[in-house]
Amino acid sequence: MVKMFSAQYGKETTEKILLADNEIPLKSGRVNTYKISRDEFLKKYPEFTPGYLSPDSVLLKEGNIAHTEAFKEGLVTIQDESSQMVARLLNPGEDDVVLDMCGAPGSKTTHLGTLMNNKGLIDVYDLYPHKAKLIEDNAKRLGLSNIHVHTGDSTDLSLFDKQYTKILLDGPCSGLGVLSRKPEIKYHDSNAMDEIILIQAKLLENAYSLCIKGGNIVYSTCTINKKENEKQIEKFIKKHPDMHVVEERTILPFEYHSDGFYMCLLEKDV
Repeated sequence: MVKMFSAQYGKETTEKILLADNEIPLKSGRVNTYKISRDEFLKKYPEFTPGYLSPDSVLLKEGNIAHTEAFKEGLVTIQDESSQMVARLLNPGEDDVVLDMCGAPGSKTTHLGTLMNNKGLIDVYDLYPHKAKLIEDNAKRLGLSNIHVHTGDSTDLSLFDKQYTKILLDGPCSGLGVLSRKPEIKYHDSNAMDEIILIQAKLLENAYSLCIKGGNIVYSTCTINKKENEKQIEKFIKKHPDMHVVEERTILPFEYHSDGFYMCLLEKDV
């Protein structure tokens, strides 16, 4: 892992990444702006402070966000700041028909619903029924009814019966951006990464088929491995010249005391 980071980012940046991976993560939440603005939230709940990156983020000084009154009332949800930038990059409107291909536990899905002011339509899929229920529970707690949850494998194109104006593919990945939260990932078999890369490519192919002309896809991962990110997108664009990159961003763990994340906004030519 260290050799890979050094080859991709250089020794100095790798040292910063590794130091950040050994820090205790911040207690980051996203304000449910469908119900309350962040300014109003911070006045009402002084135990929170503004985040560093996302305009929707707040940080709990101490304790557990899930145990707060704000969480129970559906005014805040647990989500890392980097993760909060993904839905904003897709930037769905109230009239959009949106697909979230790999949605559990629903933090990005519900952010999409919030940005759409609980209008339009979001179809969200997850492979496992118990994880699909997590999305339903999150949407219900936050008061969102424009989210329609489905159990299914998004690598199976036959599941879908329509095309979408905007698609979020927050794909399965090696998780090398969230080592501070999941240190056990350091010990995963590196050979499994090759299989993940193939699944990511299959999901991107399906996203391409399901996206209307003129529509957008956001591909995101919680890894900072360029083989799963920039290189994956390079191969995809080469195969589909009618797709182009609008914006591409990597957030490294040390930059905002947040998770490492990659996100890329793609547009399909009309």
